[in-house]
Amino acid sequence: MYYVVPYDELYHYGVKRQRWGIRRTPEQLGHKIKKLENKNRKLNEQSIKKTAKGAEYEAKASKLRYKGMKKESKATSERQYQKARKYQFKAAKLDMKGNKFKVEAAKAQAKMYKNDRLISQLENTITAIDKGTIRRGQNFMTQYLMLYEAPSEERVRGRR
Repeated sequence: MYYVVPYDELYHYGVKRQRWGIRRTPEQLGHKIKKLENKNRKLNEQSIKKTAKGAEYEAKASKLRYKGMKKESKATSERQYQKARKYQFKAAKLDMKGNKFKVEAAKAQAKMYKNDRLISQLENTITAIDKGTIRRGQNFMTQYLMLYEAPSEERVRGRR
């Protein structure tokens, strides 16, 4: 048995297990908020690690600086004085490394602050939609569809 299907008709039987209804954006579902919160958690861990590493470098630098000052005060020859200065240079290098990590930690904290602002804005946007607004939108769409949908057979028969 063969069926002839006209080309001007569209057949669609749906997608299995698909739920019909209101489509929501990821922001409305809260996916973006969860993503930002996870990102903030990772940035916080990163900031803590970088701050600790910077403090570690600064502690090493202060020890070297102290050692260099002690050796410099006890230096009697030019060679001993140069060794003492090496400690000062090493301490300066470690200070620079420590400052680098502190700057990176500050950047991570700035990103966290920005993400926190975005999260609060998204939460305010989602909670700002009340049921009355949703109901008015649904009523508008039903009226729109009733006016502009393709004419049904009953309406066509009634016009004849």
